[in-house]
Amino acid sequence: TITSTSAGAKTLTASYGGDGVYDPGSTTASHTVNKASPGVTISSDASDPSTYATSYTVEVSVTGPGVTPTGTVSLNDGDGNISTITLSGGTGSATMTPVSAGSKTLTASYGGDANYPTGSDTEAHTVDKATPTVAITSDDPDWNNVHVSVPVTFTVTPPNGGTPTGTVTVRDETGIT
Repeated sequence: TITSTSAGAKTLTASYGGDGVYDPGSTTASHTVNKASPGVTISSDASDPSTYATSYTVEVSVTGPGVTPTGTVSLNDGDGNISTITLSGGTGSATMTPVSAGSKTLTASYGGDANYPTGSDTEAHTVDKATPTVAITSDDPDWNNVHVSVPVTFTVTPPNGGTPTGTVTVRDETGIT
């Protein structure tokens, strides 16, 4: 039994050392060692769920029989972001920052190496909406008469930059806007 440590074309040689009756002899045969299938795994996508515009880390591992897989993994976060991870000891990680909220599919695509072909894994990931800070910055004058409009100034500040869109409704305690 032989265990090859690398894929590719090999030449096997069988040699007989001889004895008191027979001379030494040898022969060769061509043999092909195929690449072993890798196990590609997204081992962590902390934190899941993540929050819009807040970075999270994705860890991947690539395993196989024999030698440790080398090379790179392309990580797609399902949101248009792609990161290249260089494996070290068969593992690696990337930091991703989502550009939209919702359900995503993370895809890790291993590029293969001399001993392992390509492989991939997918993992569901949820990105929650971010919660902005809403503040009334001015309601001057602070007093007013009935049926007199008071200008109200406010800000909507997202936690990680960006520009929120939509409508802000200002009401008093009676529900009048």
